[in-house]
Amino acid sequence: MIFDKIQNIPRYSETASAPLAAAFKLLSEAPFNDVPDGRYEVNGPDLFYNVETYTTKPLAEGLFEAHKNYIDIQLITQGTELLAYTPLNGLKVAQEYCPKKDIAFYHPNGHTDSVILTPGSFCMLHPEDAHMPCRTVQAPTKVRKVVIKVKI
Repeated sequence: MIFDKIQNIPRYSETASAPLAAAFKLLSEAPFNDVPDGRYEVNGPDLFYNVETYTTKPLAEGLFEAHKNYIDIQLITQGTELLAYTPLNGLKVAQEYCPKKDIAFYHPNGHTDSVILTPGSFCMLHPEDAHMPCRTVQAPTKVRKVVIKVKI
C-alpha cells in the first residue's frame, strides 16, 4: 500500500508502467469535482474511475475488501475518512470473490493498520492489500472520493 499527497505524483509516474503512468496523469489532471457521481471509462475496462459521495461509517461495522484484477488508487476530494488495511494473507473470507465486481470481503483478524485520508491525499492498493475504506475518523462525515481502477 502506498499513501501520499497528490503533489508527489511525479515521483511515482517516472518509474510506473504505462497503465499506472496513465492513472497517475489522470489523478493529477482530471477535474474530479466537476463531474457527478458515477463510473467514467478512460481506456475501457483497463482504466476507469468511479466518483462516489457517501457518509463514513464506524470501523467496527466494516469488512475488509480485496480485488484480484485491479489496483485501486483512491483520492479524497472532500471530507476525511479512515482507511484500514492489512495483508490479505491469513484473512477469513466473509463473502466469496465475485468475478463480475472483482471483489471479495474478509473478516478483520486483529492486525490492522490505518491511514487518514484528507483532500489531496491518495492511497494505492494492490491485490494483496486488503482494505476497509469509508470509515469514520471521529464522527460520520460526508466524503467525496475518486477510485481509479487500473487493470493488472
